[in-house]
Amino acid sequence: MKTTFIVDQSNKHHVELASFLKEHFNHLFLFESETNENADQSDFFFVFDNSDNHDEQNTIYFNNLKEHRYYFDLNHHIFTDTKKLLELSQFLTNFYLEKRQFILDFFPLQARLFDKNGKLQYHNQKLDPFFQLNDDEDMESWSLKELKETQKAKHYLVPQQSFDQILVQSYFGFYDQSQLKQVLDLTYDIKPLIKMYLEETAQAIVGWSDVTSGPSISNDF
Repeated sequence: MKTTFIVDQSNKHHVELASFLKEHFNHLFLFESETNENADQSDFFFVFDNSDNHDEQNTIYFNNLKEHRYYFDLNHHIFTDTKKLLELSQFLTNFYLEKRQFILDFFPLQARLFDKNGKLQYHNQKLDPFFQLNDDEDMESWSLKELKETQKAKHYLVPQQSFDQILVQSYFGFYDQSQLKQVLDLTYDIKPLIKMYLEETAQAIVGWSDVTSGPSISNDF
């Protein structure tokens, strides 16, 4: 995460604090500059001077502007105050975790990750209207057992009342030397895939009443 310092270079204390953060928190943030020259390319700002015109959601103020959402008081004793250093570490870590973007955050439908015991680790908070789940719901024990025993992905059709989508919920197991390590749960629409296949084979899906007669040519898909 690219981070720019906004520092008054004439303020020795601010310069020292910026250098301290750059040295000890580079595992969380990519500090590219100590000026605002690369501001347009930055994800976050760490502000030490009295400027007050930065993106509120992506800026930490280390000055006296306490009214901001993200503010931390870096006093002159920060280098020798163990408690304050721990508070700073926790503050920056929480900020990082809150702002960190995970690729599954952008998955259009539900995506979840479970550990090897079926405990929920991640949820992208996108619930489809046909298959509601609680945010803190763990994986079903029987489904977890099947993944461990068969080492094959499990797919389940999501019940729906319309034919606008054909939703499938899939559990994919990740293994190391045949031992389950993590489970990825995805809900996705397979209708585009079916449509592509049927178009390639000059077929189409028809109504359920004709399901026993085999594929038919239709423009209703």
